[in-house]
Amino acid sequence: MDWIKLIGGGFAHGVANFGLHDTDQDKAERYAIAVVDAGLGWDDVEAHVNAYADHRNWDDDKRGMEMENVRSFMSDWL
Repeated sequence: MDWIKLIGGGFAHGVANFGLHDTDQDKAERYAIAVVDAGLGWDDVEAHVNAYADHRNWDDDKRGMEMENVRSFMSDWL
């Protein structure tokens, strides 16, 4: 599965905050369902966020902020 594209939907395939808007939240939920269905855990999610951050050339501040956003969102799923 192309996890970068799947998690990217939660960021509006750009630099939006993870799951912030309704359409992004729907895509973030689809990502979360796929993670659970695949039997993945937080380490995998963290790797997906880091890969997406690398793809988007995020600085450390943006990466840290979004990691916390994703952690908060995913806490209900993992």
